[in-house]
Order: sequence, then structure tokens, then C-alpha cells
Amino acid sequence: MSQDRRIETKPSHTAKIVCYMRALAYKEVGEPIANDYLAHHFLSPPLRARIESAENRAQILASEVPAANYAYLTARTRHLDQLFQQALTDGTEQIVLLGAGYDSRSYRFTNVPNGFRIFEVDAPTTQAAKRRYLQNANIEAPPHLTYIPIDFNLNRLEDVLPLAGFAPNKQTLFIWEGVTYYIEAYAVDGTLAFIRDNSTAGSKVTFDYITDRIVFGDYSDYGAQEAATAVADAQEPFIFGLPEGSVAEFLASRGYELTQHFTPEEFHAAYLDARFGRIYGFFQNAVAQVQ
Repeated sequence: MSQDRRIETKPSHTAKIVCYMRALAYKEVGEPIANDYLAHHFLSPPLRARIESAENRAQILASEVPAANYAYLTARTRHLDQLFQQALTDGTEQIVLLGAGYDSRSYRFTNVPNGFRIFEVDAPTTQAAKRRYLQNANIEAPPHLTYIPIDFNLNRLEDVLPLAGFAPNKQTLFIWEGVTYYIEAYAVDGTLAFIRDNSTAGSKVTFDYITDRIVFGDYSDYGAQEAATAVADAQEPFIFGLPEGSVAEFLASRGYELTQHFTPEEFHAAYLDARFGRIYGFFQNAVAQVQ
């Protein structure tokens, strides 16, 4: 079964792993580094109960989860939390979360200006599972949030976003978290083209990506073999990356200006502290602006 087909037929396994790491970090580290206080609602009752114990968390962190992944996902969550909060105050008028998974930012950050819109786009299976978890926790969707299910095998963003109220003439932040490396190059290009052609100048997209060495079987980056094996076992393998140092040129040729970029070392320095070890050495994070 192809990765694209898998995420259309059952909820994303990797999205659940991200959620588990967020919940674990919140319980273990807490604010200001980890503040996803809703993540535990998306876990099974046994997992939820297990991470309540400091002793259990110590065991989990020592031997059950990859330390580099735990550190990376904690840093990424903090980074995107900050960008999300900034967008609520800097004149941005709408946010689109592409492949939202079990993201809870639309619920956690309540200082949403009047008229502001947030759109969560994801595969129907994952989105439906997320909404069931929230319903079971008696957490209602805020009025500024619109869920948009999309079958990426049948629909395009331009087929679904405008019908849901997305306005191309408004300043927009697109959060594209944990997606690019699971899709083909043409799908990456298609998404960037949609954003460029349906956004006002100055709108932004933030995304993470991997260096293409790991896609071609070079596992020399820190943690690469471990990560590649894990996502392949989950039937969500890495299939797209960029040559190291090429992202600014890649984006410029597609109508964007790279405005912020983090190597793994820079990401760790910006968002983590000494409680965290090394993060994966192949993930990069970018923020780009539509020209």
C-alpha cells in the first residue's frame, strides 16, 4: 500500500507519535518549553495514565522513545507555537494548517482577533479521529476554526479551501508541519504553487524538511538510520528531501524569499535547554514569504 493511500484509509501513525511526544514533554518539562496541555487527550487511556507518573516518564525517556526525536519534536512544537501566536498579533488575518494531525493550537491559543479564521486541512481519517477524541473530552471547537477534510488522491487545495471560506486576498500564515518528507516532489511543488498563487504578497509558509541524503540511503546524519526505519515500519517512509544548503534557491525559484532558517544545531540552541540531548541531524526548518 502506498503512503498516500495509507493515510487515507487509517489515521496517521506518525501524527500520533508526535502527539505522544508533546504530551510527554508537557508532563516532564512543562512551560515555557513545552505547553501542549491538550496533547494527552489524544492518547489511549493506558498511555495517558502512564505518563502521569514521573517514574514512568523517566523509564520512557531512558529506554522507550528515541531521545533525538523527543528533542526535535519538542523544539518544533515550540517554534511553531511562537509563529502561531505571532500571527495572531502581527496583522495576519488567517492561518491554514496543512496536514494538521493532532495539532491543538486552534484550541490552546485563545487571543484570536475578531474575524480571524483558522483552517485545519487533513486526511479525513486522521481528522475524524481527532474530532472524536476532542468530543470525548467535551472540548468544543472554537468559532474561528474550520475543519477541511481532503483526500489528497482525489482533491486539490484549490478544490476545497475556497469553498470553506479561505480568502486569497488576506494575509495568511500556512503551517506545514511534518509533511514535506512524506510526499512526492510534485506534491511539494503543487502545495507551494497553491500558496504562492492564492496568497497576498507577504503571506508566509513555515515548514520542516529533511536533507535528501537520508532519502537516498545515506544515514550518516545523527539518528538517520533509526528514524528512517521507524517511519518505514509505520508505512509512512521518507520520500522527499532537499540537498543541504539549497533551500533558499529552491524557494526563490518558486516565488518565495527565505526569511528564517534553522539547522539542527541552531534549532536546539533556540528552543531547548540542557535537559535535552542532540536532536536529529537531518531535519531543517524554514520560514518563507510570498513575493
